[in-house]
Amino acid sequence: MCEGIPVHDALRIRKAALSQGAMVIGGNTSGVISTGEAMMGFFPYWIERVYRPGRIGVMTRSGSLTNEVTAQIVEAGFGASTLVGIGGDSVPLTRFAEVLPLFESDPETDAVVIIGELGGTMEEEVAEAIESARFTKPLVASLGGRTAPEGTKMGHAGAIVTAGKGTVEAKISALESAGALVADRPSNVGGLLREVV
Repeated sequence: MCEGIPVHDALRIRKAALSQGAMVIGGNTSGVISTGEAMMGFFPYWIERVYRPGRIGVMTRSGSLTNEVTAQIVEAGFGASTLVGIGGDSVPLTRFAEVLPLFESDPETDAVVIIGELGGTMEEEVAEAIESARFTKPLVASLGGRTAPEGTKMGHAGAIVTAGKGTVEAKISALESAGALVADRPSNVGGLLREVV
């Protein structure tokens, strides 16, 4: 959950976890919640207009966007099965594509929403998982950073764009090409879920 884990320490933690077949949630994340059942972290699960039990899996890189997007999921008549905060550090200890198989095999999850952002390649990895049929459930994405000025360093350490990868435009293109729906703003996530579920 903590922010600012030194990069070398994060690399060691990730390597150790992978060698043991384990997942480490964090750093720089709000945690994990199986709505109405269990919570580890800081999600305000008691706010029913934001967190309601349901059948939509959620993965997020952004703590601040999470409450807005999950409120839109609830407003559309859905709720969350499990919500996983991946975090925004430059070395994520677990990546979106590594969590997807858990949602794929979960009989209580009908679709997944990812809350992504500028920088890194996690969203492109999700698109690859869809294209290779490693993930087959409907997926809706909401991406922060659409209006960020090109070349400007953003707040999260993970918000780094390199070699043409990591731009919001590249993420949108990859996800839509794979068949995912991408909301042009958080308020449209619920409507897109209604189209696919």
